[in-house]
Amino acid sequence: SMQTSSVINSIRTAIARAGVYPTWDKNLTVQFAFQSYPATDKIVYVVTGSVDENAPEDQNIGFKIVDGIIYALHSKTNGTVTTEYTTEILGIISTALYIYRIELIPNVSIKFYVNDVLKVTHTTDLPDPYYSGGGMFCIHIENTAAANKVINVQQSYYSQDMWWS
Repeated sequence: SMQTSSVINSIRTAIARAGVYPTWDKNLTVQFAFQSYPATDKIVYVVTGSVDENAPEDQNIGFKIVDGIIYALHSKTNGTVTTEYTTEILGIISTALYIYRIELIPNVSIKFYVNDVLKVTHTTDLPDPYYSGGGMFCIHIENTAAANKVINVQQSYYSQDMWWS
């Protein structure tokens, strides 16, 4: 569990690396369960990669919550500017606990699942295989109102083909 303070625009970020950095040129599967509350006045990222605004070459794939709306998310960089691509996932309540899974097939697709149901597939502007970095998991939460915001992440799983495969 991680939470912001009650000061507006407070931010908390946690990155799990464990000596592993995601690469975008190998098959990748990431899964975790999470919920965030209360639903409004916050921005949350639960991703593989990074959400560091000071590192424009960082890319990510995962999920983003803005004021209770959950999005499938990936970003792509050209080494100078990173662009986010999002698709709203309908019928999911951000305050409820769900199991989220992402499957990347490099240069082909990213599939986003919720409770084992395919919700979204991204096939264009996928992460550039040349750039890597960030962490196996990156959790980022910020409030947009003067109130505590909380995210609980559980049951994380990360699997990627080895670099020599």
